[in-house]
Amino acid sequence: MNILRFAGFALVGLLLLAPAAAQAQSAPAHELGAVIDTRHSHARGPEVLAVTPGGAAQAMGLLPGDRVQSINGISLRDEGNLAARLDHALGVQGQTVRLDVLRDGEPLSFSGMLQPAAREPSRGCGYVSDRDPTPVVSDDIHAAEITSIDGDSTPLDPQNRHRLPAGEHVLVVSEKIGLQYFTRGQLRQRNLMQRRTLARAYKAIVVTVEPNMRYSIGAKLDRNAMDNDAMRANAYWEPVVFKERAQECR
Repeated sequence: MNILRFAGFALVGLLLLAPAAAQAQSAPAHELGAVIDTRHSHARGPEVLAVTPGGAAQAMGLLPGDRVQSINGISLRDEGNLAARLDHALGVQGQTVRLDVLRDGEPLSFSGMLQPAAREPSRGCGYVSDRDPTPVVSDDIHAAEITSIDGDSTPLDPQNRHRLPAGEHVLVVSEKIGLQYFTRGQLRQRNLMQRRTLARAYKAIVVTVEPNMRYSIGAKLDRNAMDNDAMRANAYWEPVVFKERAQECR
């Protein structure tokens, strides 16, 4: 699914990878389960922003921050119209896929099978929100920001809620944990990690949206994973749904 949206004055282009989506009128038969940044061509290839937990990309070993250099032998380095090329590359060998990537400068190859795309008919709608009050003290749940939904960048202006059709959705989330919850040394490691890892500082969560339900998204701080190694590995938090409640959606 090739998605372009105006966000303020910036045109944001992200791709939730599913083969032949741009050419097909109906939903694709198979999907990779990875969110790829198609905004800019790059000599090292486009960057993986997120992978769907349990999806084909995760099973093959693809990680956020990887640079995809080629898919099924088709180069994605310094090429125009990345979204169309990605769709074409995924579609040339049917359900099988081979990816050549760079991870921290090291070339790696992955291969596997794409997964059947979910084709459930729409059963209504629900909401996700990162603006709901979070029970910080009681459960170590802190503020978070939903940066994209199913590969579509969220608006730059804060939204009270995001309306979604019922079904599974991939949310890419960044943590907004207050500075007071870290020591000076932990803050230093956190800042270094965020500058170094960029996309890998964000994490993906799959939310199954039921009709007429609202899901509150937060960042859960793991106080047992705040040593230097854990901070550098971005292991000190996870995105969570900390509250579900009924809300009519039309």
